[in-house]
Formats: sequence, C-alpha cells, structure tokens
Amino acid sequence: QGDQNQWSVLEKLGKDLGAVLHADSRQAEEPGITIQAGFDTHSQVGLVREALATVKDHDKTVVVLSDSGVVIPLLSEISSCIDDCNVSIGYPLARSSLYTLFQAIFKAQMSKKGNAYYSPDYLRVVTHPLVKNLLCSDDASVTRILVHKVEEILLGMERTELSGSLFIELSELESSREVFDCASILMKKMDVEVRRQELKGILVLLHEVLFSSWEKAVDFKGLAFALGRTLDVVTEKSNVARYPLNTRLADKLYEIRDELGSSSFSRERFSSEDLFRIFENKLATEKISFSGSPLKGVQVLGLFETRSLNFDTVIMMDVNESVLPNLTIYEPLIPREIMIGLGLNRLEKEEEIQRYLFRRLIASAKDVRLIYKQCDEREKSRFLEEIVWEKQRQAGSLDAVSIAGARFSVKVTTEKQRIAKTPEMIAYLRKRRYSASSVNTYLACPMRFYFQY
Repeated sequence: QGDQNQWSVLEKLGKDLGAVLHADSRQAEEPGITIQAGFDTHSQVGLVREALATVKDHDKTVVVLSDSGVVIPLLSEISSCIDDCNVSIGYPLARSSLYTLFQAIFKAQMSKKGNAYYSPDYLRVVTHPLVKNLLCSDDASVTRILVHKVEEILLGMERTELSGSLFIELSELESSREVFDCASILMKKMDVEVRRQELKGILVLLHEVLFSSWEKAVDFKGLAFALGRTLDVVTEKSNVARYPLNTRLADKLYEIRDELGSSSFSRERFSSEDLFRIFENKLATEKISFSGSPLKGVQVLGLFETRSLNFDTVIMMDVNESVLPNLTIYEPLIPREIMIGLGLNRLEKEEEIQRYLFRRLIASAKDVRLIYKQCDEREKSRFLEEIVWEKQRQAGSLDAVSIAGARFSVKVTTEKQRIAKTPEMIAYLRKRRYSASSVNTYLACPMRFYFQY
C-alpha cells in the first residue's frame, strides 16, 4: 500500500522507531478499474445490476455502499440477476415511513396553541399514508375518504362552518355533523354504507392515538406509552406487516419504547420540545440489521465491513466527496483547535483510515467498478480523483481515463388503452356536475379523467 511518504501513520511510526519504512519493491498486479457515472441513485443501482449480470462468480463479489440509505433500491434492482445475497450494512430507521409519521406528530404538538392544532400540521399527520389507509372499518376506503373530507373542509374546498380554519380543536371536528355528512354522501356514491356514529368513532380513535396520547407525554414514561399506543394501532390496522422490513422497523421501535419506559430517568419531567428532540435524535441514529449468510452469494457491505476481506470483483457506489470519505467535522465536547493543540488530529486520521480501507480493498481485487453520482451538488471523491490522476500520470495524458455515463433505453408504446363505459358509469356521468378542471383533465387525457374521477 505504499511507504511512509504516503501514510502519516507510517511516517510517525518510522520516527518513533528510528527507521525508514519503504514499500515492498515487488510490483503487485494492478486491478482492472472501470469508472462509471450515474445521475441519481436509481441510475447507479442500474449500473450495479448490469455489472453483476456479467460477473461469473458471485461468491467472490462485493457491493460496497458508502450510503446505507440506498440498500432498498439496490436490492430491488439486483434481485433479478442474483440468487443469494448477504447484507451486512444496517438500514437507517430515519428513512422509513414510521419515522416521518413520528416527525409529523412531534411538529403538530410543537405548533399547537392551547388546545388548538395548526391545521397544516394536523393534516400532515392524518393524511400520512400509514394513517389514512388504516383499516378501521370493514372497507379499507372508509378511513381514507373520511380523512380527505376533513382535509377538503380545512382547506376550504368544502363549505362548512369549519372551512379554512387556521387552527382547529379536536373536539370541533368530532362534534361537526357536516364533516361526517360530507363523507357519508361520497361513500354512498361508492356503494359503501357506514353510519355516522361509526365515522365519528374512527375520527375519535385517530385523534386519541395521534394527538391526545402525545399531549400527556411529560416524561419518558408517558412518551413510551404514547409511542406504544401509536405502534399498536398502526401495526394492527395498516399494511405494515405485509413488508418484512417494516416489521423489523416496528420491532426496533418497540425496543426503543421498552428502553425509554424502563430507564432510570423515565419519571423525570422534560419540556415537550426537549422530550421530542431527544427521542427524534435517538430514532435518527438507529439502524435496522439484515439477516443473511456471509458464506455465499453477493456481499453487500459498508466500507468498514470490508476490513481484512478480499474479493475478486469489487463494485462501489456513491464514490462522491462528503460520502467517501465520510467525515464529521462537528466536535460536541472538545473544540477542534484544542484537539489539534494536543496532537489529536482526528479528522486527518479518520480520512487516512477510510483511504486505507478503500485502497486495500481495490488493490486485492481483479475487477473494480467505481460508480459515482454526477451532479452539480456533489463532486467525485478525492479518493477517486487520486486514482484518475495516477493513471493520467502513468499514461502521460489527460485522456487516459474514460468515464462511461448511465443511459436508459426508453421504448414508447403507441397502443391506446380503452375502457368501455358501463351503464352504471354513464348514469354517473349524466348526474355529475363538472368543474372546469375536470373538463380540462378529460380534454388532456380521457384515461386520466377515468382514473381520477
């Protein structure tokens, strides 16, 4: 990997030992390195899929992810071309729909005045996909219709006494007959029979689980109760259980609930803002681990998981600056200037560790594909630029390295879809009152009119 002129650790070690540390004079066989540029995450995983399709031995292949958030798009894309796969990199809980739901709940609690909730933040909670699709009745569409009617009323699209309210109390919505009448009228058109009392019960349940229980959270014991109450309803009445990853995410949240509820400080009172911020920071750092066998199939690893492992084929995504190396400049306890004064240059050491892991991994391989995101916001990683410069210097030309860009082949189908009108559809169209936007939709695309209306 070089000598003390290339690694500060070896230079310091040489001084301490009074020796000069040289690299091995024997030249190792250089791997074949291919550099490719994608324009977004999905184009990058497309390049990975194409690369894996040409690899003969998947058991000696690794896909290295600098950003753990791309695990799901990657697995969705490469599942068609591989048989076995082992994922040893955690998936961030912050990328889940459950996390965004709790973020919306916290924001609604922070922006309310007295007992009244700020309408946009209230709607952000109840229109969340996990909430509006809850199976609170025999028909899955009931909750969704009710929620969207509440949304239309608060936005002023439906004229009622609550229309356009900037702040709204939960009791006002629960006691409003017009809310349930508007929802009932639409449900009858869809042949869904639901009593007004049942609709009210659904809205009361949503308010209790998503708002009232969180109002009572003044310590971590109360927070754990509200968290468990919300999780119970979401896991029992939503389609979360259909997706294995969501089940793992819910299990992790239940673990956090138990941890907070049984902690030694669970009865210490906090302000709502501090309570939610601590909890949100806790969620933001959690990762969900995958299960698999490290003995066969393609290995999907983070950079640090590749330590001391060798592979014939190395495919690395997001080889971009700020992602590789991934350095945290913020020092919460000791200012950076003091650290440097004490001889503790953490950032440079961290960069050197990541650079070593990167260089060691690709040096041990036969075929290396480095893929980066080409955009205005991110540059190529300094590690990648170093490799490009070395090849340009060896060849004596700036054109020594060619970078292939991602391309999608698009086939346009000219076949028109047709949906025959049934007598029921014609009767509906005759009775319907048409708005200008619905007429424009039909003129622009009849198929879209059919699906929308």
